[in-house]
Amino acid sequence: MRFLAFVIIWASLGVGAVSTTTAYLWTFPESGETDSFLLGTGDDGIKAYAVLSADAGITEADEPVVAADTALTPEVVEKLQAQSVEPVERVRVKTFKLSRWSYLPHFVMACVGLLIGAMLTRVSAARAIKAEDAKAAQSDALSPEQAVAELREVVAGLLRDVPLERDDRRACALITDRLGDAIGDLVPAIADQRERLVARMGLGTYASLMDIFSSAERAINRAWSAAADQVIDESIESLERAAERLPIVEDKLTGRTPSLLPLG
Repeated sequence: MRFLAFVIIWASLGVGAVSTTTAYLWTFPESGETDSFLLGTGDDGIKAYAVLSADAGITEADEPVVAADTALTPEVVEKLQAQSVEPVERVRVKTFKLSRWSYLPHFVMACVGLLIGAMLTRVSAARAIKAEDAKAAQSDALSPEQAVAELREVVAGLLRDVPLERDDRRACALITDRLGDAIGDLVPAIADQRERLVARMGLGTYASLMDIFSSAERAINRAWSAAADQVIDESIESLERAAERLPIVEDKLTGRTPSLLPLG
């Protein structure tokens, strides 16, 4: 269904684009109807006619019969009908008039096609979300929301417990131990759920989510690395940075409006 939706959307875009280019192409009469390009009559009784935006007609000398910027008065229409070697079917004018847009039905059909394609895309996305959620439920895997919530608990717990540990070595060991498990078990539960998250929130929103999550993940990895090097201050600083970003990840997953933070 998703493939069909994209086919309809692209076909509609093509038809709409082509039909739009004909909005200023007015049908030219084969004979007679010399006053068909009349736009109206002013208060002073002077008639206004559509003006050519491109040359029209072609003579035996391969020259245009009528140049651009010429008003299509009855005399000019007669000239085009009589002197053009090839019959003039359409002329390009500077005035838009809905009643003269012969391809308007095609444009309307293209708009309807875009709506149908959008509806099919939404239906396909809803089915994909259900399928991915069902697959995740059967495998008993952690949901992205659960993984983020547990990551927040790990980071918050470290920020609470580490300052109570007076021995820096023991504090660093505590950080590496807890973060090691979190990096191995919880981070993949989010990073490996691409299809499920894209189906749920769309590619653009997913990319925004991963920007924030990648920033939080880098901070967590840096906290572990600094603790492994026995640099406790830098490790705590990185934990604080991760603690700032993980709530934003959770907000994006649940659809709440997040606060804005620099992605350092």
